Amino acid sequence: MSAQATLVGWALAFIAVNVAICEAVTPINKVLEMMTEMKAKGIAEKKAEEVQFAKFTQWCTDTSAEKAKAIEASALEIERLGAFIDKLEVEIADLSERVAELEEDVGRWVQDKMAATDVRKQEKTDYDATHTEYQEIVGAIDRAVSVLKESPGNVPQALVQTHLERVMRSNRVPTKAKQAMQVFVQTAGKQNPKLFYDAPEAYAYESQSGGVLAMLQDLHARFLSEMTDLEKQEMNAVHACQRLVQRFKEQTELAEQEISQKEKRLAECRADLAQAKSDKTEEETLKEKNEEYLRQLGELCGQKQTDFVSRQQLRAEELKL
Repeated sequence: MSAQATLVGWALAFIAVNVAICEAVTPINKVLEMMTEMKAKGIAEKKAEEVQFAKFTQWCTDTSAEKAKAIEASALEIERLGAFIDKLEVEIADLSERVAELEEDVGRWVQDKMAATDVRKQEKTDYDATHTEYQEIVGAIDRAVSVLKESPGNVPQALVQTHLERVMRSNRVPTKAKQAMQVFVQTAGKQNPKLFYDAPEAYAYESQSGGVLAMLQDLHARFLSEMTDLEKQEMNAVHACQRLVQRFKEQTELAEQEISQKEKRLAECRADLAQAKSDKTEEETLKEKNEEYLRQLGELCGQKQTDFVSRQQLRAEELKL
């Protein structure tokens, strides 16, 4: 046999073997092969879903923890703001009460100052009237004493009578002194008017006027002393009023300074209170939103967990077939 014939024989044998093999692949083999591929694909998909759900579960855990932390922080901030608000409200109440007290004090001191000033004006009016009265009676006594001290030949009885009557008109002269002067005037007045011109006896005699003169000198000393005391009292009253008014002024200035400070602090507290209440409301709103988000997240993650378990169970059952 030639080499060519040998090659042809081998080729025909190879073709025959392949035909036999192809005729051996049956429909059952194809189904089995397909099922094997499907199972491998199912296992791969199940594994991929497990990995994906593990990531989702981690996201649920992290997000839930983050929101829970935010809720806790909000609760602490709300508590802090609530305590701060309470503190501010107490401080505002105390400041308001103190300002009201100070304003009441200032009002009272202003009224007291006005009252003290009015009293001082009235005292000054009374003093001026009394002092003038003392000046007039002291002056009248001075003139009467001067007249009585003149020698009998130089002072007419009528002039003596005129000056004594001026002294007697004063309400400050005691009644007994007035009666003595009146007796003296009446006694002198009973003398014969002709004697005023013809005889020295018509003039005021020293023997007759000595007692009245001494009495007038005593009254002069007494009224001059009383007038001096009155002037001292007036000076003391002026100084006392000035000190009182100055004290009211200083108290008022100090109170007004404190009121200004307290009102400034009140404004700050009220601004802080308004801001704190606004911050607390915002924090409460944020806390409510985070709580609602956490609730919805829990429902979502729980539903996803249920769905995942169901799918995994279904896939496991399918892979058993």
